[in-house]
Amino acid sequence: MGELGERLRQAREAKGLSLHAVEEATHIRSVFLQALEEERFADLPGDVYARGFVKTYANYLGLDAQDLLQRYRQAVGATSVEIPVILDEPLMHRSRSG
Repeated sequence: MGELGERLRQAREAKGLSLHAVEEATHIRSVFLQALEEERFADLPGDVYARGFVKTYANYLGLDAQDLLQRYRQAVGATSVEIPVILDEPLMHRSRSG
């Protein structure tokens, strides 16, 4: 288990919470909470969901969500954020028909 999962599990256990109790409070299925704690990211429904789960779970446990999101990105190997290219000109010029 990596540092992200370990921190989530330790914080949950320190508060005396079961996965079922966290599921009830956060509305995140316990199988996904367990996957986060065990860092089985492939078992999560997708990156956007996973990031939302990390943020919600961290906030619920009183942890620094931004720090844990950064650890999640490092764990999955996403070190940079892709920024979409915004064009300031049209791709094709329309011909003016009369």
